[in-house]
Amino acid sequence: IDAGSLNYDEGLSVISPLKKLNTGKGVRAYMSPQAFKYSLYITCQELFNWRLSEVKPTGHGEKKTTQRVSSFIESEEVDLFGTMVTFRGGQGYKREAVVRVTPTISTCNYLGDKELLTNMGLSYRIGEDPNMATIENDRNLYKYSITIDYDKVGKGEYKIYLEEEKAKQLKNEEVIGTKEVILADLYKTMQVKGFISLSEKEFLDMATTRVQEIKRTVEKGNKVYVYTYEITLTEEEIKRRTNELLDGIYYLYRDIRGRRENLSPVFCVGVKTNKRIPLFANVVEVIYKEDKPTINTKQIEKFAEKEGLKIDKDYKIGGYSDRFTNNFQYMPKDVIEFLKV
Repeated sequence: IDAGSLNYDEGLSVISPLKKLNTGKGVRAYMSPQAFKYSLYITCQELFNWRLSEVKPTGHGEKKTTQRVSSFIESEEVDLFGTMVTFRGGQGYKREAVVRVTPTISTCNYLGDKELLTNMGLSYRIGEDPNMATIENDRNLYKYSITIDYDKVGKGEYKIYLEEEKAKQLKNEEVIGTKEVILADLYKTMQVKGFISLSEKEFLDMATTRVQEIKRTVEKGNKVYVYTYEITLTEEEIKRRTNELLDGIYYLYRDIRGRRENLSPVFCVGVKTNKRIPLFANVVEVIYKEDKPTINTKQIEKFAEKEGLKIDKDYKIGGYSDRFTNNFQYMPKDVIEFLKV
């Protein structure tokens, strides 16, 4: 991506430093995976009306952490980006993230550019001296890799731990089998914990069309009942979420310090593989020789050949030829479309 300053660290007095890290090639600006994923699911929320998760402090006593608490039926955010909810006694529920992102690291060294900011326009209106602050600035090509474990989208378990007293009030220990009845039971259990703000009708109307299969088990522990729901969403719903996520990557933006940075890729390699790693993360190299940067495509093709990958069948390369010295056959949008299911 081609972008300006993307992520700031903790400020020192009136100085706002960029997030940076030392590499073998120098000091590089970077954006954390957390900041990237935040921008991604906010972009998808605005583009596709994704439902962000309910959040709530979970844990016991003073040791509480604010976490996502929705199920992945109603929240695409929980499905793709995961969560961990802790309950009394150290027990908890964890959903591994389906989407994994590497740090977004600049391809050139940070050279110490800074900008002085003032509120002079406002201060002079009332005859006061302006306040001043300094921020570090960077304009660069940034590189990141993102992986999607497609076989895990829309599948997994959702657990809720209920105190014995609350569980007995629900009176739902009996075995239930039909999808509709289990979904109604799931709603009531989430409602008792304060994990859902949708009405029962809103949830059931949504869940009935999204869920392919759901099973429920109840285990009684030490003064607690553990409700486990095994959930599989429909193939149509899984494809929708995956394709919207890919479109979100293409239309990605980030609001930071009054700016809106366009994080749409100017170059990308997309691959379909059964290897759960960012396959090309250490292969894509930007070389600066002329007035424009160059992507080392020969290195990419050589690596792909060693991996037994065929171009346009297993992977696709796309970029904007006016941004690089390369002459690309495809654009980044073509790569996004190639990856869709």
